[in-house]
Amino acid sequence: MDMRSFSIAQTDLRSSLTSIEAHLRLRNFLVGHSLTLADVLLVGVLSQAFHLSVDKKTREAHLPNLTRYLTLILSMPAFTSTYGEVVFCKDANFTPAESK
Repeated sequence: MDMRSFSIAQTDLRSSLTSIEAHLRLRNFLVGHSLTLADVLLVGVLSQAFHLSVDKKTREAHLPNLTRYLTLILSMPAFTSTYGEVVFCKDANFTPAESK
């Protein structure tokens, strides 16, 4: 993957998360007022994305509601015992793979 492809992937990811971001503006959970399977599945996927590529600048500028949502759910005892501490990405820099 080159820098251009990485940048496009980052932009695509951010734009695909904007609808969830808007949905969570006035909610703590995806459906209803408590944790559901929908939340569990989404957090399972997004925790990896936030750990690997959604950096602090993007979280603060474009995804504050989604960040709040993930932080809330990942701090629940059931999640901390399963996932441990999930550290969010600080800076998503592109590092090209070594060619063989």
